[in-house]
Amino acid sequence: VAGLSSPPAADPLAMIDAALAAGARWRVTGLPGVRQHGDAQRAFWASVREATQGHWVTVQPVSPIAPWLVLEPDSPGALLWITNDALYINVQGQSWRAPVDAARLADWQTQVARW
Repeated sequence: VAGLSSPPAADPLAMIDAALAAGARWRVTGLPGVRQHGDAQRAFWASVREATQGHWVTVQPVSPIAPWLVLEPDSPGALLWITNDALYINVQGQSWRAPVDAARLADWQTQVARW
């Protein structure tokens, strides 16, 4: 149909990629200190990118529960949450959701717990 086109798929992870390249660190809820973006974090992040690419949709902000991961410093900063069937990200005040299967979400949680 003329005049109808779909907008390009948004990539909320691009701002996080830039922050990581500039030296941002991860804070894991429930674990002390912050983690540099080293080999374990790069493997995790590559898996997140692969699993969610092209699946992000904007959503209302996530309910006020503690985020799973926090990217620091908070410029741009990012918050990540996991539910039973999705990964949620808030970057610069915008919230996004990507569906992810439960097995992969559990694997990510295991990986991050070892940081």
